[in-house]
Amino acid sequence: MNLGKPDLSGFMISVSRSMRSFVLTLLSFSSPYFLVSHSVSYFNVGMIILAGSAASTIYVYVLPVLRIRIIRRVLLSWFLFSFATVTAAVTLTVAGFIFAVVAGGISLSGKDMSPNQPVEQYVIGSLFTSSREKNLHFSFYNFLSYAGNTAGALFVVLYPGVTFRLIFDVCAFLAVASVFPYMLVKFPEHSTHRRGTPKLDREARSSRNRLAALFAADAFGGGFVSTSMLALWFLAVFSVPIRQSGLIFAFVNILSGISIIASGRLSMKIGTIRTMVWTHLISNIFLILMPLFHILVLSELFLFARQATSQMDVSPRDTFVNTVFSPEVRPRTNSQFLAVRNVSTIPSPALGGAIIQAVPDLLPFSAGIIKSAYDVTLYVLFRENKI
Repeated sequence: MNLGKPDLSGFMISVSRSMRSFVLTLLSFSSPYFLVSHSVSYFNVGMIILAGSAASTIYVYVLPVLRIRIIRRVLLSWFLFSFATVTAAVTLTVAGFIFAVVAGGISLSGKDMSPNQPVEQYVIGSLFTSSREKNLHFSFYNFLSYAGNTAGALFVVLYPGVTFRLIFDVCAFLAVASVFPYMLVKFPEHSTHRRGTPKLDREARSSRNRLAALFAADAFGGGFVSTSMLALWFLAVFSVPIRQSGLIFAFVNILSGISIIASGRLSMKIGTIRTMVWTHLISNIFLILMPLFHILVLSELFLFARQATSQMDVSPRDTFVNTVFSPEVRPRTNSQFLAVRNVSTIPSPALGGAIIQAVPDLLPFSAGIIKSAYDVTLYVLFRENKI
C-alpha cells in the first residue's frame, strides 16, 4: 500500500498525538485539585473520572461503526475533543467541567484513550511490513506521546502563579490546534466501512478473545493508578500541592519516554511477549511497595522505579497486535482492544475513590496484584509466539 509520504505521515500523526497527550496529562492531574477546591469529595472525584471513562468508551465503540471515511472519523473525534475543552475553559465550573468530560469523551486517566488512537495505530502499522520497523516507529509514536505528557506536567511547575483558568485555556488552545498536523497525513482509504469486510478466522478469534480478556484485567488494575487517581492519592495521603504533583508526574513521564525508546531495542533481542511480561512484572513489584512505608520520598522513589519499566510493554504490545492480525481486520481489532480497555477502567475510579476515602494504602497495592496476575497469564498463554 502506497501512502505517499509514509515518514511524514507517521511523524505528523505522532505530533498530533503529542499535543493531545499534553492536554490529557494536564487535565488528568489538575482536575482532582480543581474539583477538590470546589468541595467535591474524593469519592465523587472518582465518579467524575468514571463518567469520562464511560463516555470515552462509548465514542471508541461507536465511531468505528459509522460508515464514514477514516479522515472524517478522525475529524469528528477532534471536534468533540476541542468542543469539550473549550466548554470547560469558558465555564470554569464543576458543572461545566462534568459536561465537557462527558460530551468530549475525555478520559482523565492521563493516557490517550481517544477514538483517534486505533486509527493512528492502523496508519502507522500500514506504513511498514517488518516487525522491526513497526517496533521502531511505534516507539517513536509513543515516545512523542510521553514527551507531550511530560510537557503537560511541567507546565504547572515552570509557570509561576498558574491558575485553573490558564490551565483550561491552554488545554482548549492545544486541543483545537491538534488538527493541523493531520492536514499533512495521507490517510489510507481502507474498506472498514464497506460490506464484505473480512472476518476473523477461528485462530484469530481465539487470540483476540484471550488478548481482550487480558487487556481488560490490566486496564482494570491500571485504572486504580491512572494519573488522576495517583494525583488524588498523593493529595489525600501526603497533601501534595499541585506544583509538586506536576513535578512528580514530569519525572514519571520522562522515565516513561526513556523506557519507550529502550523497549524497542529490547523487544528485538528477546521478543515482544517477553519484553511485555518481564518489564511489566518488575514495575508492578515497585507499585506494591509504594504505600508500605508511608514516607513521601520513598513513595515517590518507588513510583519512579515503577515508571522506569512500566511502559516498556506499550510499543511491543502495539507491534504484536498490529502483526498477529491481518491488515484487513486491524482497524477493527485495534478499536475493540481500546474499547475493552476503556470499559474495564470504568469502575476503577469509583472504587479507587472509595478506597482512598477509606483505606488509601490499598490503592497501589491492589493495582499491583491485579496487574501482576495479567503479566503471568499473558506469558503462559502466548510465550510460544515468536513475534
